[in-house]
Amino acid sequence: MNIKKTVLLEISIIFLVLILLFNTFGNLWDKRIKHEFPYGYLATDTYQHQTRAQWIKEAGNYRYEGEHYSGNYTDVIGFYPPIIHHVSIILSNATNLEVYDTIYFFVILSMLFGVLLIYFIAREFNVYLAILSIPLVLFIFVIKGSWVGFLWGHWPAVLGDFFLLSFCFMLSKIKIKKSYIPLAITLSGTALSHTASTIFAGFILIFYCAMKFWKKELNKETIITLVKSIILFLIISGYFLFLFQGTWMHAQPYKFRITTQFDMGGGFVRLIDFQAVYYIILPGLAISTFFIKKNNNFPFFITLSFFILGLTNYIGFGSRAFNLRFYWPISLAISLGIVGYLVLNLFPKKIRFLFAIILSLSSIFFIYNNYYSTFGDGRAFMSQELWDMYDWIKNNLPENANIFYFYGDSYDQFAHVGNTNRLATRIEFKDYFNMIASNRTIARNVKAWLFNEHGAGLPYKKSLLQFGYRDEEDKRTQGPLDYDLCEFKYFVIDKLSRIPEAMAINQITLNKIINTKNFEKIYENKLSVILKNNKQGGECIEV
Repeated sequence: MNIKKTVLLEISIIFLVLILLFNTFGNLWDKRIKHEFPYGYLATDTYQHQTRAQWIKEAGNYRYEGEHYSGNYTDVIGFYPPIIHHVSIILSNATNLEVYDTIYFFVILSMLFGVLLIYFIAREFNVYLAILSIPLVLFIFVIKGSWVGFLWGHWPAVLGDFFLLSFCFMLSKIKIKKSYIPLAITLSGTALSHTASTIFAGFILIFYCAMKFWKKELNKETIITLVKSIILFLIISGYFLFLFQGTWMHAQPYKFRITTQFDMGGGFVRLIDFQAVYYIILPGLAISTFFIKKNNNFPFFITLSFFILGLTNYIGFGSRAFNLRFYWPISLAISLGIVGYLVLNLFPKKIRFLFAIILSLSSIFFIYNNYYSTFGDGRAFMSQELWDMYDWIKNNLPENANIFYFYGDSYDQFAHVGNTNRLATRIEFKDYFNMIASNRTIARNVKAWLFNEHGAGLPYKKSLLQFGYRDEEDKRTQGPLDYDLCEFKYFVIDKLSRIPEAMAINQITLNKIINTKNFEKIYENKLSVILKNNKQGGECIEV
C-alpha cells in the first residue's frame, strides 16, 4: 500500500473517531471535558463508581470502603474491582480534573481503544476487511442496550469487555517473543475490572485451543506460552480472585438461569437492534464460519466467539451474557466487513481500495443519518444547586452526621448522596405521600432506607481466610425500616420538584417542622433547605 492510501486510511479512522466523540458524548458533556458537577450520569450505578473513586482518592488507599455508604461500619473491606477507580484517580491527579470527569473519560477512552483494536484485528486478515468493518461500531451509540452501558453505569462490564477484546488481540500475537506477559496483563485486566469477563476469557481459551487442535497447530510452544500466562495472571490477580470468591460469589452465587430479559436495567443488545444492517450481519456471521479454515482466521474466530458467548443467557449464564453484548457493535463489526469484502472482490483490483473507503464512509453516513439521536440533557439527576448543597454538607457538617432526606426528584437514584461523605437515610416515598395525603401532616415515626452499597454483602475480615457479612448481621442495611425522626440531627427538604404535588407535600412537612421551633435553618439555596434539630432524641415533633 502506498503512502497516499495509508494517509487516506488514517484520515478515515480519525474521521470516525471524531464522529463518535463529538456527536455523542460531546453533546452529553456539553462539548467539555471539565465540568462543575457530574455530567452524563443518568442512573444510580454511575454515582456508585464515582463516589467510591472519590473516597479512595481522599482516603489514599482502598483497604476499606467508605463508612458513609457501608452502614457506618469502618471495617468493610475494599471489595470492588479496582482498575476503574485507580486509573481514574491517576488521571485526576495528573490532569487536575475532578474524578467525576476522569472516571467517565477513562470508560469512553477504553471503548475508543476497543474500536481501534477491532480495526487492527480485522486488518490482520485484510486492510479492506478492516475498513469495511468499522461502520458497525456506530451502533454502540444507537442501540439502547449498548449505550446504557455507559450512561447507566455498567462501567466495569464495559471495561471488562475491552480487556477481553485486548486479550483476544494478544492471542493473535502469541508467536511473538514473551507474549505470555501481555497475555497475562490483559487477562488480569478482565479480573480487575469485571470478573465475569475472566470467565468468558476462559471459554475463549478453550475455543482457541480446540481450534488450534482441529487445525493441528496446537504445538508445545503454544501450550507453554499459555501456561506461563495463566501462572503470571494468577500472581497478578490472585488476591482479588480470592476476594471475589469470598465476597461477590457469596452474595451473588452462580445459579443456572435461562433468561431473555436483562433485569439490571436498560435492556440488552439483540441482532435485530442493528435494524436494516441486521440483514447484513446475519449472513456475515454465517460466512465467517467458513473463513475459520483460513490461515489468518483470527478476526472471524473473535467475532464468532463474542457472538456465541453473548448467547449464553440461553444456557444458564443469565445477565452476564447481556453484559458481553454491550460490546457487540464492536466485537461483531467483522461480520459486516466480510460481506462488504466479498462484494469488493467483484471490482477490479485497481479501484478496490478507493471503493472500500467510499463504501465505508457511505455506511457511516447511512447509520448516522438514519439511526443516531442525541441522549438529552447530560445533567440528569444532578444540578448546580444539588451539588452545592452536597459540597456544603461535606465541608460543614460533622463527619459522624446522619442526614435524613425527604422526597426529592433525584433521590430515587440515591447513590449520588455519597458525595457528601456522610451517612444518609431516605424516607420511603410511597408511605410518605400516603401519610401526608391522609393526615395533612408528617408523623414522627416513618419508614425509611439507610443508604449503603451492600451488593457484595458488606464483607469484613473475620480471620485471614474468613469473611463476615454486615448485611446479613445488621437489619439496618436493609429496608425500609421504621425510624424515629427525632433521632436525626439534620434534615434535607427539597423546595422544588418536577411534580407539583410532591412539592406541595414537602412544603407541608417543612412548615410543620419549622413551626415546632425545635429546628433552625442552617443552609438554603433555590433547591433545598437543611434544618438542624436542636432537640435530638427528644419530642422534636408534636404528634
